[in-house]
Amino acid sequence: MIIATVITWLRYRKNKMILLACFWLVACTEPLHLYQPIDVTRAGQTARFDFKIHTKGDYRFALLFDTGSDFNERRRRFNIFGEQDERGVALTVSLVIVKDGHVFFDEKIKSIGTEWTQHIRYEGKEINTAVRNLNILTLPPGNYQATVSPLSDTPEFNGILSFFDVDFFNPKI
Repeated sequence: MIIATVITWLRYRKNKMILLACFWLVACTEPLHLYQPIDVTRAGQTARFDFKIHTKGDYRFALLFDTGSDFNERRRRFNIFGEQDERGVALTVSLVIVKDGHVFFDEKIKSIGTEWTQHIRYEGKEINTAVRNLNILTLPPGNYQATVSPLSDTPEFNGILSFFDVDFFNPKI
């Protein structure tokens, strides 16, 4: 009886340890968050990411713009970006997403306004950015390549650090 109890306890503890290890591994897995600078002031510039999706989910493709730190500069920049009900300066881009060597998504997008801000770390600095969504797509598992290119010159964005961003998207409702 005692031996059976000890064996049951060890099995239970082993299962518990395996379960905890699985939770720990999942908790340590970082969701996809890629960003890199792009010059949005000149047509034809590109930013591209190669990435792998292991689990089907929603992914956001966006442009991020450095909001600046000085109050007056922030106001000037948000007039360009747009916010809430303001459209800002339109920025037309091409967004192409290739999955496993085949075009999955290919559209020209007229990007206007921003909806929220996002904090990123770039070259050792913390940067607050305004987010301009391009699209949110549900992506199945596979190997992907995402490319964004401005289609026209937008000199209004001169001097504003801009980024192409790909994020796992799981909004809190």
